[in-house]
Amino acid sequence: MDYGQPQEVPLFAVGRGLLDDLARAGEIKDFDGDPVYVEYVEGIKSYLVHTYGKDGYVDGNIFVVVVEDAGRAGVTGNGDNVWLDADDVEGAILAYERGAV
Repeated sequence: MDYGQPQEVPLFAVGRGLLDDLARAGEIKDFDGDPVYVEYVEGIKSYLVHTYGKDGYVDGNIFVVVVEDAGRAGVTGNGDNVWLDADDVEGAILAYERGAV
């Protein structure tokens, strides 16, 4: 599987699962469970990354959340949320691709 260029997106775009994880970890203060109100949190970057099939067409998407100071990243794809040791979106994609959970 090939991955496209990461596109920075508002934090709410990554979905409730990763946001809930961030809230439980204390990274998002006052999270009430409604993702639409979480657009930007200092120190956290969120990305949309297209995945491409063998035919070269977009096959799907993954979302990556990088917690910059913690050196960890959350990836959601195929309905699963995975947290990895990664300092940036490229490192997170590489770890996700290798199955390092």
